[in-house]
Amino acid sequence: MISPRVQIVPFERRHLELFDLGDPELEAQVAELGRPSLWRSAFAPEGMLAIGGLVIIARGVAEVWLAPSQLARRYPLTLTQAAGRFLDQAWERFRLHRLQAGVLAQNRRACRWIELLGFAREGVMRKFGPQGQDFVLYAKVR
Repeated sequence: MISPRVQIVPFERRHLELFDLGDPELEAQVAELGRPSLWRSAFAPEGMLAIGGLVIIARGVAEVWLAPSQLARRYPLTLTQAAGRFLDQAWERFRLHRLQAGVLAQNRRACRWIELLGFAREGVMRKFGPQGQDFVLYAKVR
């Protein structure tokens, strides 16, 4: 059950103005991602928790992404439940056979979280990030 204090709503471009990722380059990348109709925004009474969604990259394949705020750490169970429900619905709605996610290798919390959602580690994408950071590729297949 999602906390009644947290709202998961369809993304609107104006949500980007409410969300400070703390990195102008990352904010620009989020603003350019895929079709916003496949995004969701999470709000708590204290403010915005996260923006996330899917980017369809091939027939039956989608990239999953999430940009959490610092406030998101107060709602780990709620965000995990919401993400799981969103992904469960995505399988059928978009006729997917593969979901994948690239996670910053040094972000151990994010790696554990994506594994909690049932994704399996596939490998390291060396120097994949904009500043040459390594990312871990995770996937979930049906």
